[in-house]
This record gives sequence, structure tokens and C-alpha cells, in this order.
Amino acid sequence: MEDRMLDNDINIKKIIIIIISVVVLLFILIISILSNMRNGYVIVEESVVITKGLFGYRQITEIDKDVLNERYNVVSESNINKDVIINYSVSGSWTYFDNNYKDLKLSKVDVAYTNKFKNVQLIDYDFAYYESSDDHVIEKFIGNYQLNDFKDKMRKSIADFDNDGKEETIYTLDSSNEGDYYSGIFMVDDGKIVKIADSTKDSFMIYSVFDINNDKKYEILVVKGKSDVVTSSSNVQMYSIGNVSAKCIMNCR
Repeated sequence: MEDRMLDNDINIKKIIIIIISVVVLLFILIISILSNMRNGYVIVEESVVITKGLFGYRQITEIDKDVLNERYNVVSESNINKDVIINYSVSGSWTYFDNNYKDLKLSKVDVAYTNKFKNVQLIDYDFAYYESSDDHVIEKFIGNYQLNDFKDKMRKSIADFDNDGKEETIYTLDSSNEGDYYSGIFMVDDGKIVKIADSTKDSFMIYSVFDINNDKKYEILVVKGKSDVVTSSSNVQMYSIGNVSAKCIMNCR
């Protein structure tokens, strides 16, 4: 009798373990499905493909049929072509067609986006190099690193990034000292330094500035890595710029 009760207890425990395992697996499967759900696409300068899912923005590193099956609004040289069919070749080139599959022969495409996104626009910004007047803010940001190591590889992007009526400056720094390497990107807003990102192994390059969510404040795409060539598989981070703030919203690691 006791042996039978013991066997029953063991069987009940096994059933409970199986039920828990199934529930956990189902939960993992549901989370995986939801995390891969896509809600439209934005293609920036024919290189960076972005989608928005349940858990925020995500970069698409492989151009698949889901991307190509959509219709796009394509901005080329300030002109908007609507309901455009796109094709992507293995060589990395894009082709754009109208509803009759006539090649639109677009030579320079700034951005293409599906109707899930509203009026995505790339933003013009001024670009400048190192000036001696930048020394004080650079030194504040780099701390104990040597200022001279950054002068040759410093870039400035200047615009009203947060739409407050005043210009902000975003600095990208890349040390020329490989033995004591450091790179970073930061913004000066109202005289305050806002750290965006830094690294002791990867460099940063601003690839594009645009308004992806139509809130009149800009997002910046930042390429993280040593290569100057940007492709769909490049590690591209996206930051939302606010008033004296910058928040990573894609590829934040």
C-alpha cells in the first residue's frame, strides 16, 4: 500500500514537471513570435532597414520577402513616389517600380517607408571638423585621455536636434592612439555635455539624422564598428534626441 502511494506521488510530480515544462516552452515560443512581429519598415539611404515590433525598433540585417512584399513611399531628391514596389539584388542594389512594374530609375533614394510610418524625413545638418574652440568640451568628455590623440578624427554634426529653436552639436571622437584607444559620441546642448556612447574598441559614425516617429524631434543612426562601409548587416544603433538627453532605442548593446 505504501509502495503504491509512493508511486502515485512520483507520478504526480512527473506530471507537474511535464506541465511546467510545457508552459515554459509555450511562453518562450509566444515571446519569440511576438518579438519577431514586424510593423512596417523604414529603409534609410538603401543600407539600413528598420522595423518596429511589439518590443520597439529593430534592425533587419537580411533583406527577406517580408521586406520586399510591402509597398513604399520613396523619397528621392525631395520628391515622394508613393505605392512603390521595390526589388533587392544579391549584389546590394535596389530597384524601384511603379504599379505597372515600370522602372522608376531613381538615382538617389534618401528614405523609403511603408504606410505604418508617417512622413519619415531625413534631416539636413551641418558638418564640421576640429577647431581649437572645441578643446574645453572635448577635454571634459575624454577625461584622462590625451586631447591631441583626437584632433585628427573629430567630427561635428550641427542642427536643432530636439526642435527647441536652438542648435545642438554632436561630436564623434576617434583616438589615433591604438595603444590607448578610446572613441565616443556626445552632444552639447545648452552648454551641457550629454554622453551618447563610448567604447575602447569600436568607433562611432553618424550615418543619418531623421524623424522616424513624426514627433518633430530627431533620431540619429550611429554606425558602431571600424568599417566606413555601411551595409544592411552593419551594427547600427538608433538614438532619440530630447532636451539635454539622448536615449538609445535600437541595438543598444
